[in-house]
Amino acid sequence: MRMQHLFAIATVLISGMAFAHPPQHVTHYRIEKLRGLDGSPADINNFGTITGEGVDANSIHKPYVWTKRDVITLDPQGPFTPVVGNSVNDRGQVVGFMVVSDSSGVQRTGAFLWTRGHIEEIEGFPGGFGVIAANAVNNRGQVAGYSDSNIGNECFLWEHGSIMSLGDLPGGSTDCDALAINDFGVVVGFGRTADGFRPFLWREAEMSELSIPPDAKNGVASAINNFGLILGGYTGADNTAHPVLWYRGHRLQVPLPAGFTRGGPNALNDWGDMVGTAVVNDATPAVAYLWHHLEPIDLNTRIVADDPLKPCVLLNYGMGINDMGEIAILGTDFCAGTYSTIFRLVPVREGRGR
Repeated sequence: MRMQHLFAIATVLISGMAFAHPPQHVTHYRIEKLRGLDGSPADINNFGTITGEGVDANSIHKPYVWTKRDVITLDPQGPFTPVVGNSVNDRGQVVGFMVVSDSSGVQRTGAFLWTRGHIEEIEGFPGGFGVIAANAVNNRGQVAGYSDSNIGNECFLWEHGSIMSLGDLPGGSTDCDALAINDFGVVVGFGRTADGFRPFLWREAEMSELSIPPDAKNGVASAINNFGLILGGYTGADNTAHPVLWYRGHRLQVPLPAGFTRGGPNALNDWGDMVGTAVVNDATPAVAYLWHHLEPIDLNTRIVADDPLKPCVLLNYGMGINDMGEIAILGTDFCAGTYSTIFRLVPVREGRGR
């Protein structure tokens, strides 16, 4: 009864701000396939540009920027060798992970900001081993991630060449990772406490812990939209992962599809729609899902009937969704005999066909 009561409260609170689509309206999609690269998508911006990790014909791993008109690979520039693109904003800027080589050929890890073909290194805190990750970039060009330092792994906010620490949750060693940032500079992630890793919200120089059940082992906040709706999850006492939403102090369980045992959303947009995956067991493939008004919908069932890729494709993982409803997908193209295929799902207007 308590969970039902919480569900009712949170749904009322959230629906007015974040779940703005009519509940009965679920669109159909056509499939676009990224050709020439295997790999995985990580993020999609509001112009449909996707970034992630690509693998070319020579098995070389490199980030890519897949726009509606072109595919750009982020090739080495001087000492910088980009490896993975983690996030792309509406200005087309990409942040991610790279390898940096010094004049002697010694390599270290690094983080980068890519802007219109130019790579800028995001330098971490002093005193560490050079381990740094840029996880997210907002439309103001602010970057969130983590860097090791002389006191441990610190969450950071980087802007215009300046880096600042976000602090950490109290009670544990310094071990923090910032995973997402919205356009208002609000950051979410996880930090270590005496009870394990816990999800946090950082806003206006203050970090606060997001609620999870008292018996939960660990928790994480992995995405936040511009209305303050936060997506994440926790590991329960039974070692089962539970996806959740937080909004204004309320926590809401995200339901899995009937018959599935694990999975959950990976990303959300400003309308409150979420995409992710669901798995029955280790012997069955993952299935990509859309959560619309918290209702899980198999994306494989929403492809228009005359799409030529429909008979060939299994959509496995929803990795990103923008405010236009376009979705970045990792899937399988059985007709091409290839795996780890990158797709973009584009909504089709009702009654317009393809």
